[in-house]
Amino acid sequence: MILPYKLGVGGPIGDGAQYMPWIHLLDMVRGIVFLLETDHPSALTISVHLTPSLTQRSVKH
Repeated sequence: MILPYKLGVGGPIGDGAQYMPWIHLLDMVRGIVFLLETDHPSALTISVHLTPSLTQRSVKH
């Protein structure tokens, strides 16, 4: 997703008031390591931060 922003063509979706799930890189790595170390995960695993971000805020950072 970062490539469009680096090229100057990225921006908020709609009016920017839509929520977008996100996750910090370190948290994602920890989740992947956990799944690799678990022999048989017993459920579907979804990795996102507890608080979603607005698309308008996400594209400004």
